[in-house]
Amino acid sequence: MLETIAAAREREHEFLALCDDSPPREPGLWTVKDHLAHVAAWRINVAQLLDAGRTGTEAPRTDEDVKASNARVYAANKDKTAGLVKSNARAAYDRLEATIAACSDEDLLKPHPRPRSSGVALWADGPGSA
Repeated sequence: MLETIAAAREREHEFLALCDDSPPREPGLWTVKDHLAHVAAWRINVAQLLDAGRTGTEAPRTDEDVKASNARVYAANKDKTAGLVKSNARAAYDRLEATIAACSDEDLLKPHPRPRSSGVALWADGPGSA
């Protein structure tokens, strides 16, 4: 799993190079910066989820309404500079990698802590977040 995350991180360098403070081409469209902030937020969410599964604590809250969740992430990040978003994206990878490294194989095979993911192993959210 760490190899998958590392490979994704390496590929994201191209995305980081395109991230700047340019406004969207049309109102309402997301910029590269907005997308980068979005995927970084999901990596943090997955790290929190893995920690919860590993430690037996409550899983982070997520919305059933993905559009509402995406809108909140966008609102929280839209005014941040590209430099800060890039820094946060790198830190999100650091956090996810450290969280995965802290998990044993047994931890990763534990049941997913969210009820709607019944029958799914905890590790299943990890690769998709990269």
